[in-house]
Amino acid sequence: DWRNLVGTGPFELANYVEGTVVTYARNPKYRGYDEKYPQNRLPYVDEVRSPIMPEEATRIAALRSGKVDFLGYASVLRSVDQAESLERTNPEIELRTNLGVSTGATGLNINKAPFDDIRVRKAMQMALDLETINNVFFKGYGDTTPHGQQGDAAIGYFVPFEEWPAELKEAYDYAPEGAEALLDEAGLPRGADGMRFSSVYTVLDRYDPSYYELLAGYWRDIGVDVDVQMTPIGPFASKRRDYDFEMLSHEMAYGSLARPLSAPDRFLTTAAANSVAANDPDYDALFAAAAAATTIEEQQRWAKLADMYPVERHWAVWGPMNPSFEAFQPWIKGYNGELSGLGNPNYVSARLWIDSELKKSMGY
Repeated sequence: DWRNLVGTGPFELANYVEGTVVTYARNPKYRGYDEKYPQNRLPYVDEVRSPIMPEEATRIAALRSGKVDFLGYASVLRSVDQAESLERTNPEIELRTNLGVSTGATGLNINKAPFDDIRVRKAMQMALDLETINNVFFKGYGDTTPHGQQGDAAIGYFVPFEEWPAELKEAYDYAPEGAEALLDEAGLPRGADGMRFSSVYTVLDRYDPSYYELLAGYWRDIGVDVDVQMTPIGPFASKRRDYDFEMLSHEMAYGSLARPLSAPDRFLTTAAANSVAANDPDYDALFAAAAAATTIEEQQRWAKLADMYPVERHWAVWGPMNPSFEAFQPWIKGYNGELSGLGNPNYVSARLWIDSELKKSMGY
């Protein structure tokens, strides 16, 4: 029963109408202060109402009409076209671009042929023209710089791409001829139909299928026939848990996530979200050493090794880090593009306030 919830955050859960709205009220006993204005006790606003709007079009319409002040965190805009349309029709609404994660990465089941051969996995990466994908599909808003599981926010816990060995860097260049040579070397010649092998790509259905069809086109060019199957979260999670997949949509490089060991743990043998079916005791040992470290320096050293281990073995295919957009009304003050605080959007909401005079002058 939500009425019995007890917490120490900036807001208290005041009301919950299933499928309609969640309402939070200011916690008068909250002891936090604004980091930018240390003299100010938080939160600023008395109430935060979060309408439940599953459809992006509905959220955008509510923002355009002034019924919604802010779209962020779970309700960010994930479509470049939607963001640019909003910019054209409502120039007064402010947008912030966030490169939070690459949802366009691909996990390969490293225990199933042909993906148990590193040459095949490497070829799948070399077949993709990351720059063109970013410029055409994401209109240049994305980031093609390859990462491991760790994102840019976890400074000191990963090896930046510019420091990777030259041979490893080259695997991320668009080189279809080189990819074909690797597949030939792996004993996968083109058949009479021009294809070398076929594979099923299980993709979470919350993502844009046209992106994955674009990837499939690149792989088809090197003789790999990929069948993209959009899959609801229940069956998707079951396939991932049971390693019942060949290729799987996978999230990499949480750019906004600073907790240093929360992203690499997805490749642990015991991980429920293991998108490459990894069962590697050497990798598990690296992660365990990082988790058991007693100093920051020691933990960073082990974490870097753990982050590079799957990269060097091409367990996953990197896709450009895709953009999302926070959109908010001009009367929202105190916001600088933060995606979330400690995984809880209300830590951001607590630091925002409304310029009531500006809102009134704009007719709202």
